[in-house]
Amino acid sequence: MAIKAATAKKEPSLISKGVNYIKESWAETKRATWPSWLEIRRLTTAVFAGVAFVTIYIYVLDSVFAFVTKELFKHLK
Repeated sequence: MAIKAATAKKEPSLISKGVNYIKESWAETKRATWPSWLEIRRLTTAVFAGVAFVTIYIYVLDSVFAFVTKELFKHLK
C-alpha cells in the first residue's frame, strides 16, 4: 500500500493577493452609490447637531452631579 504524496495546491503569493484585493476594492468602489453634495451637507449638519446635543446633555448632567456631590460632602463634614 503506497501512500500518495498530497498534491499541494499552490497558494498565490502575498503580492498577488494584495493586487487582487486592490482590484476587487476598486471594482466595488465603482459599483457603490455615493450620496449627493446636498445629502452630504445635510447629514454632516445632523451629525454636528447630534454631537452638540450630546455634549450639552453630558455637561448639564455633570454639573448637576458635581453640585449634588459638593452639597452632600459639605453637609457631611
